[in-house]
Formats: sequence, C-alpha cells, structure tokens
Amino acid sequence: VSSGTSSVACGAGPSARLSRAMSMMSTAEGDATLGRSNMRPALHETGRGKGNAAGKSSTVAKNFLLGLKQLMREIATTHPYFIRCIKPNHALQPEVFDGGSVLRQLQCAGTTQCVRLMRDGYPIRTPYLDLRSRFRGALPDFMHEMAPESLVSLLMLAVEAEPADFQMGTDMVFFKADKGHLLRALLAIDRFDVASKIVERLPASPLASGSDIARILPKLKLWLEERREQRQRARKMFESSVIAAVCACRFLRWGRRRLASASAAATLVSAHSRAKRARIELARRKEEARQAAEAAAVAAAAAAAAGAAGA
Repeated sequence: VSSGTSSVACGAGPSARLSRAMSMMSTAEGDATLGRSNMRPALHETGRGKGNAAGKSSTVAKNFLLGLKQLMREIATTHPYFIRCIKPNHALQPEVFDGGSVLRQLQCAGTTQCVRLMRDGYPIRTPYLDLRSRFRGALPDFMHEMAPESLVSLLMLAVEAEPADFQMGTDMVFFKADKGHLLRALLAIDRFDVASKIVERLPASPLASGSDIARILPKLKLWLEERREQRQRARKMFESSVIAAVCACRFLRWGRRRLASASAAATLVSAHSRAKRARIELARRKEEARQAAEAAAVAAAAAAAAGAAGA
C-alpha cells in the first residue's frame, strides 16, 4: 500500500505452468504463421525486397520461437511463482485503500472463488507416508503391509472421524477446513493406544464390511493379546528387578552397619588389650623397683654391720 500497489501471490503448479506455456507457444506459432501468410501477398505485389523481407520475417519468428522454447526450458527446471498485482486505488496513491475496487479485482481474478473452493473443499492434508512412519512401532507389521488408504482409514477410527470428514487421495489424506482437529488429535494420541481403539470401534464401523479389513480384525486382536501378555511379563520382570535392587540396597546397608559394628568392637578389644598389657608392664616395673630397693637395703645393712665389726 505504501508504494501505491498491492499484490496477491498465486503459486502455479508444474502441470498448470506447462499447459499454459504450451498454449502460449501454439498461439505464437499460429500468429507467426498468420503473419507470414498475410505478408506474402503484399511482398508479391510490390515485387521489391521480397527475399529480404521474407528472410527478416522468418528470422523474427524463429527468434521468437527459440526464445519461447528457452523460456519453457527454464520454467521446467525452476519453480516460479506468479504475482498478480492489485491496485489499492485508481489514483495509485500510497496509504489509500479502496475496498470496493480491490474486491472487484479479486473477484475478476478468481481469488475469492479459489478461497471459497478451498474452504468448502479439503484444504488440510497430510501424506500417507508421514502417518505410516508415525505409527510404525505402535502397529503390527501386517497392518503396514496393507494399502495406504486402508491403513489411514483404520487410523481415522482411533479419533472417531466420520467418513464425510476426510477424503482419500492418491498419496495424501485430505480433511475439511473445520476438521483439522482430527489430524491434530491423531498426531497427539498415544501411539500404543491406537490399536486398542481400532479394535474397539471397528466392529461398529462401515469399514468392517471390507474383506481386507475383516481379515485384519482377528489378527489384530491376537496381536493385542500377545502384546498385553508381553507387557505383563515385562512389568513382572521390572517389579522383580526393582524388588531385587531394593533388597540388595538393604543388604548393603545392613552389611555396612555390621562392618561398622565389627570395626568398633575390634577397636574396643584392641584398646582393652593394650590397656591390659600396659597394666602388666607397670606391675612388672614396680616389682623390679621394689626388689632393687630391698637388695639395696640389705646391702647397706650388711655394709654397716661389717663396719661395726671392724671397729
């Protein structure tokens, strides 16, 4: 609007671009042929410059066709997007928006009809491959060997989708504009609950009348039973492992306490033993000191007696 023009981007598919360019090429060839046919009588009448004029006309047409073919090759190797410009006002002034004029231009361009068609049709889509890879580990292998349409139809049962809410394509499933929540719910559902929901809702569904799907139901029930048993065994093994781990932890703590008690008892016994040896050693030393004192006293008494006898 600030530059005085506005635009609506319209993406063109490869097939539409090729058909449009082919029609342009055929039209250009017809115009060039018509131009040459209209030019020949005039050149024949004048009789002057016939060869030069014919050669010049042929060269122009050839250059045009060569340029058009080059453009076709470039379009085929790229992904162009065509922009349809919409005038916001007839005066081409910035910051001026004429709603009626813009609406008439959009109507003439077919934009409103395209939007209405998308709204009334199936604008929300997702490839079969994405849904198949999303639930690959949650469904048995024989279900992934089914046709993509049958597998996606069974997946739709998990979110209680009605047949009128979606439409199967060649490689995509299409949803109506107000049914996008079904796709979101399918992507947000717990993958390991999909099979049980399908078994629960399939018997009351019109899909149960199909021969391919009718053969799937008993096999799917058997697979669910086997998976339930596997889960129970895994749960029991997990509980046993948890109990064993708890018992090992308790035994480890008990062993640590016993080791601490034994270490404390050994320390106490060692202390008592050292104290007893110290007491014995002290008594021995006291006894030796007493005996030495007595011997010294006896020797002194003997010396005194000897001295008195000599005097």
